[in-house]
Formats: sequence, structure tokens, C-alpha cells
Amino acid sequence: MKKTALIIVITLFLVNLLPAQHVDGDLILRIQEQEQSVHIYHMMTPPLGHGTHFYRRIDGGEFERITVDPVMPLQRADLLESRLGSELYELLLEETERETATSAFFALRNLRDVNRPLTILHTEFADILGRRFVDSDATFGREVTYRAVVVNDLGRPINMEAEGSVRVEPHRLQQPDITGAESVQGWIELEWSYPATPGDDNDGATFFRINLDENGAERERMFLRNAAQSIFTTRISAPEPGTEVVVTVTPLDFIRQEGPVSDPATILIVDDVPPPRIRGLAVRPDGDGSVILSWHVSPDPGATGYFVYRSLQSDDGYERIHEQPVPVSEPFYTDRAPRLRQQYFYRITAIDAAGNESEPSDLEWVFVEDHVPPDAPVNLQAVFNEVTGNVDLSWEDPQPDPDLMTYLLIRRSTLPGASTAMAQVNMDDITETTYSDRGFANEGFLEGAIYEYGVAAADSAFNLSDTLFVELQIPGLTPPEPPTGLTARSDGNRINLQWSQTSSRSATHYHIYRHNDLHGDTLLAEVPVRRTTFRDHQVERGMEYSYAIAAIDSFGTEGVRSEAATEMMHYRNSPPRVRNVRVSRNAQPGALIRWEALPQERITGYLVYRSDMATAGFRLINDEPVREPQFTDSGAEPGHWYRVVAVDVSDNRSLPSDAVLLREPE
Repeated sequence: MKKTALIIVITLFLVNLLPAQHVDGDLILRIQEQEQSVHIYHMMTPPLGHGTHFYRRIDGGEFERITVDPVMPLQRADLLESRLGSELYELLLEETERETATSAFFALRNLRDVNRPLTILHTEFADILGRRFVDSDATFGREVTYRAVVVNDLGRPINMEAEGSVRVEPHRLQQPDITGAESVQGWIELEWSYPATPGDDNDGATFFRINLDENGAERERMFLRNAAQSIFTTRISAPEPGTEVVVTVTPLDFIRQEGPVSDPATILIVDDVPPPRIRGLAVRPDGDGSVILSWHVSPDPGATGYFVYRSLQSDDGYERIHEQPVPVSEPFYTDRAPRLRQQYFYRITAIDAAGNESEPSDLEWVFVEDHVPPDAPVNLQAVFNEVTGNVDLSWEDPQPDPDLMTYLLIRRSTLPGASTAMAQVNMDDITETTYSDRGFANEGFLEGAIYEYGVAAADSAFNLSDTLFVELQIPGLTPPEPPTGLTARSDGNRINLQWSQTSSRSATHYHIYRHNDLHGDTLLAEVPVRRTTFRDHQVERGMEYSYAIAAIDSFGTEGVRSEAATEMMHYRNSPPRVRNVRVSRNAQPGALIRWEALPQERITGYLVYRSDMATAGFRLINDEPVREPQFTDSGAEPGHWYRVVAVDVSDNRSLPSDAVLLREPE
């Protein structure tokens, strides 16, 4: 999109150039009358390290060089921002669609559809590309030919050059004529004429500068000229209403020389901008033949009120139904419908202090009837029938409405996770004052659950009475199911229980039971049904515990217990080291190893190891731990060494005792 816009810009520039600015071999010439100079632009891109010499020939004579040193392009990308300034640097990044100075630098050099318009629009870019030279010694009234020649770092031409001729004499831009200037809904709409001068008749006008004097505050806007047209229009945002604006139009050529200024046009900015459309219109009947309308407050700070329009048709015939505007801070209105049982369409408009009226809002419609509701039923009762499994409902209606169409029964459950919305019970019309409900989807009711019922009377116009409510709890006849997946895990300080919730929705809490040989079966805790974990801190190390959980419903009925989970409360530390190990010969073959016994409440036995060395090679010689603090080794030989290790109820093992030697008999 940006590149397309730039191509259009450069095309318009080239169309606008005079014969004195003729593009010949990519050379563009422009006379600067005030400075008595010729501005020379070429569109070549010299390679890095190369520059451009400019030559001049007067009236067909010989060319003479008019540059002392070559005009050099910028060589370093890191100087780009400092040479351009931040505003033009950001423009370059945007037009080249690059993010770094280096990539933008090379894109500027390589992208012809970007560097050509930027060369003409901004002298900073022309100088960075080494494309501009000003001949300050031009001779007016003479035919002058200029040549631009690209040279290398030795000053030698590299076969890149451009040439163009011009008769050095001033030209005259013409005076624009403002043909229309008016204030229209927040805009200044401006039209002016300027003679079309296409082709060889081009007078050099490239831009128009539009100047606006707004009660002493000035602003301007640049407008690009198309030399092929003679009528130009633009829209400019208008200042506050009541402001007097004086507008002038000035032609400029591409080196910003000004032509004669147009005669001024004076515009008084008027408030002719209507408020925005009103949104959020809502209508509803009020039951007594009235229609209540409401809408969003107008966002326009200048709005002063609203008008309400009504029609019997959706697309035509809307008439305002009140004289004075509805106050702007009160966005609601009550309309008394002319006839009942009639469809009406409504629209709203906003007005401001200047009398501007907005477009009508989107329409809303309502069908107006007599909406007097029947009297509400009384004495609603709900009883659970244990034989049929239904809920039998009954109510009274002392004075049934003559236009009664049906009683409407509604129901909802108060179970956790159930919808809070009421569901309709009867799909068919009923006029009797009793009804037997078979439950959601005719699937009955959950034991222990609480259900709320409501009943209201409805007439043929679909008017509903107030609703009468009653609550009923279904009896608990079936004990709740136990939770599943109970596990018990010791962490050294406590036993952690975890389980999955019971499938019985009537359950309200759990009983947690614990059993061990010392204390028997006890109720450990009662927790809510939402809980699925428990920590037992009242445990002793070395004891084995068995746990089971039962669910209890809202009637206090306890179900069967879950499958038990058993866990040993392990010791975390190893037993103490065995001391006073002694070894001696028996009367029988072998040797007797004895040691000092450890406390029996923790120790489950001892392991005896034998080796031929005092420091290594010990092997277990009893397959099972021995309970008594002694052991007979039938394979003992003099020179054997022995060690003893204690084992506790948690299968923790002590450090080996000191090694003891079986000596030769004396």
C-alpha cells in the first residue's frame, strides 16, 4: 500500500514538471528566481565511494565543470538518523518497511519507487543520496544544458550520467480561485480552481498550501496538485462552532517557491452536527395498557433531550408522540397505547441545543394487551409417595380466573452442582389443583435431596400470577454407598488417608474408623462429604493401623464401610548399635555368640555376620533374625570374626557391632 502511494506521488510530480524541469536522462531542473539559481536533481544512485560532478554548457558552447569536488552520497548507515532528524528517519523506516538503520540505508539506495519521491519531497534525502546540486551562477535569459557525471574515488567517470536543458528565466505560478468554502457537520469543505497545465504547458505548480486563520490561530495543510485537472476539493476538520475561519490557497513548486495567494474566503463554523444515534432502546408492556421505553444516555455532551416516535408499521408512518423533549438525563418514557391488543413500533432520536436531531434509533416493537395477572394459588403442599415414588402436589385457588388457561408448575433441586434455574414440570395445560410429579426426565428423585416447587396461574394472554413456593426433602431409604479407593500412607510422623468420593449424592459427611490391636475399633473423625483426605496424627511408631470409611446421609443413615486400608507406623531412625558381643566355644561343635539385648518393644530380631577378616568380607549366617540375644554357629572355626546387627519393626537396621574374634582354644 505504501509503495503504491509513493508511485502515485512520483508520477504526479513528473507530470507537473515544466519543460524547464524536463526529465531527460533522469535529470530534473528547476529555476529559483529569488536566489538567481538553478536547482539540479538527478535520479541516479552512485555506488558507495563514488560521487557526482556537475557540468554546465551555455547556448551550445563547451561544457565546463561547476563542482570543485564531487557531490558525495552518505557513506555510513550509522549517520543516517543524525543527518535526517528523528521525524524523517521514522518516515524512512516506515516507507522502506525496515527496522534498522543499516537495512533502511540500503533499501533507500536500492528501492527506486521509494528513493525517487523522497528525493523530490525532501532535500535531506536528495543530499543523502548525492543527487542535488544548486548552480548559484546561472545566467538568466540563456539556454543552459546541465550534465551530471558519476565518478569513482579517483575522479574518473564510470559511464553513469544524465543530461538536461533549460532556458533560465523565471516562470509565473497563477493565482488560485476559491470557488466554494462552507461548514458541513464538523468539516470545512473547500473547493478551488487552478488552470490545468499538462505536458509542455505545465507552469510548475506542484503543491497547494491551504492556510486557515481561526480567530488568530493559524494552521496549514499541504495538498498535492494534479496538473491534468482544474478543480480541487478537500475536507479539513473544523474548529469549535462559532469560530470564524479565513481560508487562502497558495500554489508552490517542488522547491517550495510560492505563487500568488488566492483571495480569502471567510467561513463561520456552525453547529450542524446532529448527536449520534441512540442505542440500547428497550420496550416492554406494563400490564395496564402502558408501554415502558428505556435507552442508553446520549454520549454527546451537547445533547439536550430526546423525542419518541411511534408507528403501526415497522418501516413507515412514525409520528412524534409528545411536544416537549424528554430530559437528556432521564432516558425513559411511558407511552399510553391508544388501543390494546395492538402491535406498536418505536424509535428514539436525540436533539441538541442548536436543534440538530439525530437519525432514528433501531426500532423496537411490542404487542400491547391487558396484562392483569390472575390471583396466585394458595396452600401449596408437596408429599413424597413412598409407594409410587412420585411427589404428589396439591394447592388451592379460591377464585379461579375466568380466563384461566393453566397452572404452571416449576421445580429445582438444591443438590450441590445442580442448576439454580427452575425447570417447568407440566408441559400440558392443567386446570385441576393436584398433580403427581415423577421427577426429572421421569426418573424419580434422589433420596435425601431437597426439592423446591412453585405454582402459578396463567391466563390465555399468558399473564402469570405470583408464584407460590414450597420445599420437600425426599426420605432416605437406602444407605449411602461407601467411598472407594481408600489408601493409607505413613510419612514417619503421621498416616495420610486418601479416597474417592461416594457415588451417593444424598451423602453429607463421612465417619472415619481406625482399628489396631492395642485400642480396638474406634471412630476417629467425622468430615464433610467434600473431603477426600485426612491425616491421623494420633499414631505410635511400630504399631499397625487399619482404617475404613462410611458415608452418612442427611437423615443420619450410615452406609457400609469401605474396604480397609492397613499401614504400619514405621520408625524413621535405625535401632541403636548392638553392644558387648562375645564369642566362645560350645561343648558341641561350633561357637556361641552372645550380646546385650535391646528393648523388645521395638526390636524384632538380630542378624549375625561372619568373616575371615576383622574389617571386610562379612556374610550373613542366619537366614531369619533371631529373637534371643544369642546364636550358635555350627560352622565356627578359630580365626573367624563376628558382628551383630539389630532389626526393628520397621525393618530398619542398626550399624554393625564391633567385630569379635573366635580364638584358638588354650
